[in-house]
Amino acid sequence: YGYTMKVNEKSDVYSFGVVLLELATGREARNGGEEMNLVDWAWRYFREEKPLAETMDQRVYNPCVSEQMFVVFKLGLLCTSNLPAVRPDMNQVVDVLLRHELHHDDAVLGEPK
Repeated sequence: YGYTMKVNEKSDVYSFGVVLLELATGREARNGGEEMNLVDWAWRYFREEKPLAETMDQRVYNPCVSEQMFVVFKLGLLCTSNLPAVRPDMNQVVDVLLRHELHHDDAVLGEPK
C-alpha cells in the first residue's frame, strides 16, 4: 500500500505481519527505536543474527513457548518482505500458525506442543 497506494491481498499480508511483530516483540508499529519503525528494526535485528529471545516481549516471554514465539516473529518478517511476490498468502500464514499451535493446557503445564 505504501508504494502503490493500492490495497490488495499482499498489502493485507504485510499489515498482518506488522501485527505479528507487535505481538511477538511487544513494540508498537511506529516504535522500532533509533528513528525506525518496527518492521525495519525487526529486519535489522534478524539480519544481524542477534538472539531472537532478546526481541521477544519480556512481559509474556516464556522459554517453554519460545519456539512458538520465534515462529510468530519469523512469520511476521516473511509477511513484511519488501517484495510483495515473496510474501506468503493468508492461507500459507494460517497453515504455519496451525502447525505451531499451542494449546492452552500445554502452556499452563509448561510443555510445548
